[in-house]
Amino acid sequence: MFMIVLLAFLAREACGGQTRAQPTETPRFFSKGVLMSDTTIPGEQKKDNAQPSNAVCWPLSKNRYIWIYVITTFQGPDSVRAIAYQIRKDTPDGKLLNEAILSPASDQWDAFNNGEKYFKQQGHGKVFGVPKGAVGADGKLLPGNNVFCATWYQVPRSIDRKTGRLLMTKNADGSIKHEAHTRIASIQFKLNAAEDNIDFITPITVLSQNGFTSGESFCALGTEVTGVNQWYTPYVPYNETCTQWVDVRHFYPRGIAAAMMEFNSKTGLYEWVRTGSMTKLDRGALIECFINQLGAEWIVGARAFTPQLGTETVWFKTRDLFGGLGEPFLTPSPGAPHANRSAYLCGDGVLRIFGGNLATSPFKWSRNPQYCWDVDPNTFALSNCKTVLSTDDIGVTASNSVKFRTFLSPVFQNKQIVTITVSKEITGKPTADELEKFGVHYWYVTYDRETREPWRFAP
Repeated sequence: MFMIVLLAFLAREACGGQTRAQPTETPRFFSKGVLMSDTTIPGEQKKDNAQPSNAVCWPLSKNRYIWIYVITTFQGPDSVRAIAYQIRKDTPDGKLLNEAILSPASDQWDAFNNGEKYFKQQGHGKVFGVPKGAVGADGKLLPGNNVFCATWYQVPRSIDRKTGRLLMTKNADGSIKHEAHTRIASIQFKLNAAEDNIDFITPITVLSQNGFTSGESFCALGTEVTGVNQWYTPYVPYNETCTQWVDVRHFYPRGIAAAMMEFNSKTGLYEWVRTGSMTKLDRGALIECFINQLGAEWIVGARAFTPQLGTETVWFKTRDLFGGLGEPFLTPSPGAPHANRSAYLCGDGVLRIFGGNLATSPFKWSRNPQYCWDVDPNTFALSNCKTVLSTDDIGVTASNSVKFRTFLSPVFQNKQIVTITVSKEITGKPTADELEKFGVHYWYVTYDRETREPWRFAP
């Protein structure tokens, strides 16, 4: 039986004295305004009742970056309808070279090939791969050079055709209808010769583990699982040559397990080659996982639904990622559903987590403000709480329909970028003032020590 270590007092102390994130103490936050207010993509703009959201970044070369982001509409909760990208020059917020769709929107998706049409919900997009020109310690190009794999989830959602509202239809057991049919889709690509766009190597493909491309099971966990999903935090290299990348995915109905994507030198593509053993709570479900490597240990976190405590963050620490994640540690923030969401090993080597906390929110809403905490990797106690963004900062009226989501991008030029999506989960249309202020806001984050660039490049 799992033993849950409760650190409620430490969490309460850590959140009780939060300060404003600013450029005066480490980590130093420099507000840069809005990175993505609207798109240039026809049919996917604010005039179409859509907006960019949930953006994550990855280097394509020494001076080219890609943003993978989600197109959000205002059709109720989780109305994410397309996966898009931007190519930028020199820095992640540099000149926009190209913007386009990776996976288009559809509200006529024949998901089961039976003529019944659904809204294709698509979200949690991210990307990994070796940047063009990246070299290893020997100065030679790393295998898999300039091959990238973007992944996201897709699931059919019922829609009210009269209002456009997405329906949160449930099964008799209380689970969301069609949730078991959630799958991870992918597309693989490379930076083109002109370095101003990407060339696709594959079509959109629904991922299955090698050896499970047909039959009832899509991975080694067999019929124990019915669907699979992922979170926005990045894949992590598993070996020095970066031919193997790992993530922790959540599998329906309620467990999590490590998954490995490996570069096949014969096909020139990444493949899902390995799945770890399932980790579950005795009671409750785990979703939306994140993973970081600290020395020889893997630190894994997940959003947990527990009958006793509601929605909290569960942590795991293991040296054998595929042998099981070990005993869970729970750092609850009292009464805070959706509390702590995305953790990263930052450029200064400190583990930090970004998210919201109902217990300390002046708006009595767990998504507003967005905080940043330092995390002790041994006890998972939280400290040094800073407020990054609240609705007051941008002049948006606080309500439980306004939602923030925060993500951290890789180190570049001795800094990182924090993005926070500001959106509203409603059916209808936000006000003109809200639409103007919604989108992806961003900050530069610097530290009190030099940060190491994640990639080496040939001279």
